[in-house]
Amino acid sequence: MRNTAKKLPFACDPVRVTQDDVEDAIRTILTWIGEDPSREGLSETPARVARAYKS
Repeated sequence: MRNTAKKLPFACDPVRVTQDDVEDAIRTILTWIGEDPSREGLSETPARVARAYKS
C-alpha cells in the first residue's frame, strides 16, 4: 500500500502552540458544527480535548 499522505503547507512548532490555542480551536469547531461551546455540558470540553491530545 502506497503512502498518499500529503504534507502540510506549513510547519507546526508544538512548543509555540499553547493550551489556550488548542482550546480556542476546539471552541471554533464546536461553533462550526452548530453547538454553543459555553453551554452547560460543553463548557469544559475544550480543556478536556486539549488534555486528551496532549497526553
